[in-house]
Amino acid sequence: MSLLPITLSVLNRWLLLRFDGLGALSIFVISIFALAGYVSGGWAGITITSAMQFTVSVYWTCRFATQLELDLK
Repeated sequence: MSLLPITLSVLNRWLLLRFDGLGALSIFVISIFALAGYVSGGWAGITITSAMQFTVSVYWTCRFATQLELDLK
């Protein structure tokens, strides 16, 4: 049994944790700016939604690329 699928699965989970952390940090910063009055509520909502969508998109792109690499080997 090859360790490659297990290693890549662990790497995927590690990346998910990091991407979630970056997404949470960006949402936190935008929320602080919105509460302080630097950003209007509408722009804050659009930015938070975009940040969450970007985080999910990057994660799935990495996951599909990893799966493709596994399938090609």
